[in-house]
Amino acid sequence: MTKLAGIQAAAQPMRARLSLWDTVSVIVGIIIGAAIYEAPPLVFRDAGSPWLGLAVWAIAGLLCLVGALCYAELASTYPRLGGDYVYLTRAYGSEVGFLYGWAQLAVIQTGSIGMMAYVFADYAVKLWSLPRELGVLFALGAVVVLTCLNLMGVLVSKGTQNVLTACKVLGLGGIVIAGLCWGNVSSAFQGQAAVTDSSLVGALVLVSLPMAVGTTQRLLLPRFTTSAGTFPWRWFWARPESCSSTCS
Repeated sequence: MTKLAGIQAAAQPMRARLSLWDTVSVIVGIIIGAAIYEAPPLVFRDAGSPWLGLAVWAIAGLLCLVGALCYAELASTYPRLGGDYVYLTRAYGSEVGFLYGWAQLAVIQTGSIGMMAYVFADYAVKLWSLPRELGVLFALGAVVVLTCLNLMGVLVSKGTQNVLTACKVLGLGGIVIAGLCWGNVSSAFQGQAAVTDSSLVGALVLVSLPMAVGTTQRLLLPRFTTSAGTFPWRWFWARPESCSSTCS
C-alpha cells in the first residue's frame, strides 16, 4: 500500500510555482549575464569600428537564434524537463546524460558562477576604490549570499532574481542612453589597430559563446526538482540507469 501511494504521488503533475514574469526574469537573467559588462570593449576593440562591432553582434544574434530554434524543436519533440540531459540520454545513453549532469554541477555551472562573481568583485573594488586584494572577499561573499537565498526556497530565490534582473535591465538601459546622448564615437576609436580576419572571428566568439551557453543553462535544473520545489539529493548517488526511465 505504501509503494502504491508513492507511485501515485510521483505521478501527480508538478505544481506551477513560477509566474510568467518570474520565468521571463530567469531567462533574461541567464542570457544577459555578467559578460555583457566585459565583452563589449573587447568586441569593439577587435572590430575596429562601431558599425563592424554592431554587425558582429547582429551575426551572433542570428547564430544564437538558430540554436534557440533547434532547442525549441527538441523541446517540442521530447517534452521532458531536463534539456540537454534528456537529449544526450536519448541519443547516447544514460551514462552520457549522467556524466553531463555532473559536468554541469562540477565544471560548467561552477565556472559560470565564478566568472560572474569575479565581475561583481572587480566592479565593487573599483566603485569604492578599495585594494584589489579585497576582490576575493567580495566574490566569495556574493556566492555565499546568493547560495543562501536559493536554499531558502523558490519564493525567496525568484523574488531575488526578479529584483536583480530589473536592476540589470535598467542599468543596461542607462548605459545605452548615456552612450547615445553623450558618447563620442570618433574619439573612442582613435589609434585603433588594423582589423584582421582573426580579430573579427575573435569578436564573434566573444559575443556568441556566452549567449549560446546561456540558452542551455536554464534547461537542466528543473529536471531534478520535485513538486515541492526542493532538490532530490539522492540523485547524486543514483545509478545512471535510474535516470533513463523518465527520458523515454
